[in-house]
Amino acid sequence: DIYDAGTGCQVRYSTCHYPPAHFTFGGMIGEIANFTPLRLWKSFARALSSVDALGMIAKTQPKLLAGKRPFFVLIHHISPHPPYLYDRNCRRGFTLNNARPASDWSPERLPDFIHETTCLNRDVARTVRALIARDSGAIIVLQSDHGAWFRMYPYKQTPLSQWPTDVVEERLAYLNQVRLPDRCRKYVRPDFAEVNTARLIVACARHEVPAFLPERT
Repeated sequence: DIYDAGTGCQVRYSTCHYPPAHFTFGGMIGEIANFTPLRLWKSFARALSSVDALGMIAKTQPKLLAGKRPFFVLIHHISPHPPYLYDRNCRRGFTLNNARPASDWSPERLPDFIHETTCLNRDVARTVRALIARDSGAIIVLQSDHGAWFRMYPYKQTPLSQWPTDVVEERLAYLNQVRLPDRCRKYVRPDFAEVNTARLIVACARHEVPAFLPERT
């Protein structure tokens, strides 16, 4: 079973379950950010700020555990990607400052990005602790699909071959943290790459030895 709390469930041959008020982030963000006036962008930001995928999973977990079946939960969280939705007290909500395009990685927004990341880390840590408290054998993956874009912003129209090294390193710097049962931790190295994460967690869930792909850095 696949339980989705933030993005489109597109896994074939599986049963997909959606929480209330589900919508696909990618398509919705693209349409609203690029083709709609500010007043509609504000409406979207208000709706977005009311979605608490982390809290939704924490509340749903006891019901999932009661089902006596293995399950997989995906949270595709937009933070700390712009638009930034945490206020100065780390509460999620809409302000006029949020009404900026999702592609706004301009350097002056770096303090907002740092604050957003700090608040998100707090919420993620709280959710992980709650999940482990109810299921000590849980496999948990915290992963980003890419790094930040602040150094890259002036080069966004420049061919990749002409990017400076620090720009490439910023964009390719990603988070990849995996929480595993003790029996599987021997398969993880400090330089473990994202390309093998899925192979690791599937093998661990099946009590098998993972077959890793070659890694390049």
